[in-house]
Amino acid sequence: MMAGGFFSPDSHDRFMPIAESLLGSDHFMLLADYASYIACQERVDDLYRNREEWDGKAILNVAGMGKFSSDRTIMEYAGKVWKTSRHHDVP
Repeated sequence: MMAGGFFSPDSHDRFMPIAESLLGSDHFMLLADYASYIACQERVDDLYRNREEWDGKAILNVAGMGKFSSDRTIMEYAGKVWKTSRHHDVP
């Protein structure tokens, strides 16, 4: 669609360099797992349509993310790398 001018009807070749780069020499492998990305997104879409199951998974996701908080990560990094102690007003 990009190479065909779908996103730039006033200038059909506007995005051609991007398409050529991705299809010809995708150094960063942006398209390497595109098919699996689409398949995963379709599973997410299906799950989202089931509100009860989606809500349950969303709640569990939020409940489980505490140990991944940025505050904990920063404090751990400061302690291990910089050998600092906790400051009294940092949670």
